[in-house]
Amino acid sequence: MEYAESLLTEYFELSEELKTRANEIQTNLIDELFSLEEEICFEFSLPATEKNRGLFRMIGNGETRSEYTKRALCILSTERTRYFYKPGSNFWDAVKAA
Repeated sequence: MEYAESLLTEYFELSEELKTRANEIQTNLIDELFSLEEEICFEFSLPATEKNRGLFRMIGNGETRSEYTKRALCILSTERTRYFYKPGSNFWDAVKAA
């Protein structure tokens, strides 16, 4: 989980840097953000779809780095649980099938 926190912290800092340089074209920063998004999704075993990337893209005005990281970790953990939860089947059915 520490690695995921460090990725989210880096994402937050790059996003803030991109905001301050809004008038300049910063393709290298944008590429770094996209690669971080993919790595964050991978760390939570989620496909890097637009929906999953949107889970942690929004940074609220005045939100601190620690607040953002806590909120994003919670949202991503919940989404990972939803992604792997299969209603109607339980662990023992899967064990019997194997």
